[in-house]
Amino acid sequence: MDANPKLVVLSEQLRGQAFELTEDRYTIGRSDDTDICIVDPTVSGLHCELLRNEDGSYTAVDEEYSTNGTRVNGAVISRQSLVNSDILQVGGVECMYDFEQDTPSSVISTQTQITIEEEVIQANPRTNLAPEQLQSKDDNPVVKLAFKILIGVLALVVLGLSFYLIVKIAEG
Repeated sequence: MDANPKLVVLSEQLRGQAFELTEDRYTIGRSDDTDICIVDPTVSGLHCELLRNEDGSYTAVDEEYSTNGTRVNGAVISRQSLVNSDILQVGGVECMYDFEQDTPSSVISTQTQITIEEEVIQANPRTNLAPEQLQSKDDNPVVKLAFKILIGVLALVVLGLSFYLIVKIAEG
């Protein structure tokens, strides 16, 4: 393996900031005491750790350190080995784990590109970042139509009540 792994921040405020990983252990959090300090209100003081594996890659560990949880490719984790191009989400901040080696990526190709310092990095495709248990599996058009009708009826009721109250106050 030629290069050390890196953690590249993809989220807006810190986009492009890269942390080269050379040590056996890193702490990640909002606190100045952490090895990788990410100043963001969604990041806990000590949010998670990265631990080096024997092959030089890293495992993300969040054993109830954080308030907002740690995710890898959208899934909440307590301990997860990272492979090249995984998205590590620390609170609301997304970072790409960059480690070119012979292991395959755990993600599928993408249609999105992010350019950082003249280098194009392929980002992971995301259609729904919600945890699987919160994603809707029901694409039934009848259910969608019924839901839209219900919302419309509720909106009309609210408007009618508002008009009625305005009239009563004006009379009163």
